[in-house]
Amino acid sequence: MKKLLSLLAAASIFSSSAALAVACKVDVKEQNMDNVDFNQDDTSNYSKNPSADILCQFAKGLFVSQNSLENLGLNVEESLKSFHYSSQDYLEYIKNEPISSLNYEKNFDKNFSADDDASFGDLYDKYFNEDLVAKELKTNNTLYKGKVLSSANTLPDAVNTINTILPLLANSLASPTISGITSIFSLLVTFQGQIGAIKDDIEPYIKMLGENNDQILKDLEDAFSFSKTDVTYVDAIQNSIVGLANSINGMLNITTKVSSFDDASVTIAKNIDNLINGNLKFSFDTNSIKYIPGVVKFVRVLSIYLDNFSEDQVTNKKLKVEDVLKVKQGQISKSSDGKLNNGFDFAKWISIFKTMVNDPEKGLTIFKNIINILFSTHDTPGYGSNEDETDETDISGIGEFGQEVEYKNDKEIYARIIGDVAVELLGKTIDINGVNKKYYVSNLVKSLINKGIGYNSGLTLDYILKIIPSIKDMLPESFKTIFDKFSELEWNKLCEDWIGYIWNNKTNVLGVNIYDLFSTPVDQMSNKFNSLLDLFTSVDKKYESDVDNNKDGIFDDKSSFLEIYFGSRSLKDYINELGNSLKQYETQSVNFDTLANLFHYLYEGDYTLKKAWNNTDQLLSGLGLNADGTSRQNSPMYYVTQLLYENRGIIKGLIEIVQKELASINQKIDSLKSAILSIKNEIKVSYEEASSTQFLYTVSYKNKTMQFKIQIIKKDTKYQVNGINYISN
Repeated sequence: MKKLLSLLAAASIFSSSAALAVACKVDVKEQNMDNVDFNQDDTSNYSKNPSADILCQFAKGLFVSQNSLENLGLNVEESLKSFHYSSQDYLEYIKNEPISSLNYEKNFDKNFSADDDASFGDLYDKYFNEDLVAKELKTNNTLYKGKVLSSANTLPDAVNTINTILPLLANSLASPTISGITSIFSLLVTFQGQIGAIKDDIEPYIKMLGENNDQILKDLEDAFSFSKTDVTYVDAIQNSIVGLANSINGMLNITTKVSSFDDASVTIAKNIDNLINGNLKFSFDTNSIKYIPGVVKFVRVLSIYLDNFSEDQVTNKKLKVEDVLKVKQGQISKSSDGKLNNGFDFAKWISIFKTMVNDPEKGLTIFKNIINILFSTHDTPGYGSNEDETDETDISGIGEFGQEVEYKNDKEIYARIIGDVAVELLGKTIDINGVNKKYYVSNLVKSLINKGIGYNSGLTLDYILKIIPSIKDMLPESFKTIFDKFSELEWNKLCEDWIGYIWNNKTNVLGVNIYDLFSTPVDQMSNKFNSLLDLFTSVDKKYESDVDNNKDGIFDDKSSFLEIYFGSRSLKDYINELGNSLKQYETQSVNFDTLANLFHYLYEGDYTLKKAWNNTDQLLSGLGLNADGTSRQNSPMYYVTQLLYENRGIIKGLIEIVQKELASINQKIDSLKSAILSIKNEIKVSYEEASSTQFLYTVSYKNKTMQFKIQIIKKDTKYQVNGINYISN
């Protein structure tokens, strides 16, 4: 793919490495270099040990790596200050510099002099292995071995290449007609012969798609389609939950298949419990592809159901459970041509989420309405339609007589899963000692959700919530621990509006609120849950912000700059950026029928994937693409064209964001390099020879001085570093 993208690129990425000059002095008697004639081969002016001199640059990198960027006093953005920089990346920058810029005092050998214009990398390659650090490297515990920041090769070549063709793609989508897309496809078809270069890489996946009579392709078609049994949204949702349960089973290497909604919900709940307890683990490999359709169908059906509600309904009104029930149990809506509505207005929901993360009051309304749409339990029309207190999900039962009041309804959707998960985690009932009373966990959870959105369906729920502080000693120990965290005042606040309490109450004992989470950098969100974890345990925990990296760490363990970059942004940042970009373009709902047709014709008709793969040099033609960029009717490429054309507004918005993000990443990398470069001439290095393969380097910068003992070993004809000890500070 990299080769294909490179051929398509309209321009090439040019990057330059900055200079890093270093001075290295050997603590031995020096010779005056004035008037030396190198042509006379005066070996007295040669370095005693060129390898040791070359390693001066690496010693400088070790010094930088041993200190955080903040400790070095570098002007970098806040999210990077606590990081250490990669010593090997530092050395990579040096390799691009001319030897003459590095202030060496002696020549290295007959081929490389101190004032040579050859690159330092050429000199390095003569003496050292491409991988400087040996796999069997030995270090002491005082050497920093935590994560280090790496800005070298931050963006894969393929990403940089893609960035060069994004403007071309954006221009093709700017046309109001389909001609823009056909023009870029006409260019693409001329390069289809290059696909053979990546045939070996993707052939296993192609073969897997065709296994069992193209079953995966058929499952993907089904994932984007309604089945004959999908009459109401309840039908479609329950069927999608069955598919999700089987997909999760597959990814957990469980061979059991479920076929009913009841079994699917319990299966998902048991799997969640086992994942939390560490009894099960997901297995992701090429075989996992066959389980993707079940997950896709679940997400698609949830999206379509959610999309029935307008932006005004979700943003400006408080939805009632009866309003939600009418949609949920109603027939799947149809368009004017009689087809089932099988689409999702992506731009509309980005607009809704943008309001949610920027306006705390409207955000709470949206949050409650989404909970209502997805997780409310109200399945009997007219039952509690005025939303007064009802017993639809009555939480209580009389333990002495074994009365069964656990709520079940064949019209339930996502709340059933929540209830079943709660049962797996907490048990079927909560027994209160001394009063001969038990409360059904599933009912309790469903009643709490309903209460949060304004529907009091739990009958005695309000009464029980009010008296909990006075009877908490009668509760099981795990629950008593939770309630001990609350003062009476805080407990009353929680009971009054628990969803509002967790949404934006900055004084709540949970120590986290959802609205604030939207503004929290992604890589810090887990820290926000520490107090929440404490809420559910009686064991005091100390959350360490700085682990002992030196005991079991890895030398020069590089962090992804992309991970750090994207982790420093918040969900609010991403949603705002996406919303601002999309509003510039005319968009329409994503039509899942187009995707279903695409997968259908990949296995059915004259232009199937199997047939096309027999001649990879003409693969796109085999999939229905003509030389002029048009596509044959009912071929896979015909629906690829339709997919791009229908969603051109969304794609243009996404392209704009990708271009901005890549530009921002490159700018930040350049700034980081500049910050590192800003101290290059201030760091001084000298060394002493302990032996021909052991050297003690003294590195100084401002008021900091460090010593590193570096040992090298010869592998074949070149050296590697096999020992590093940090001696002093």
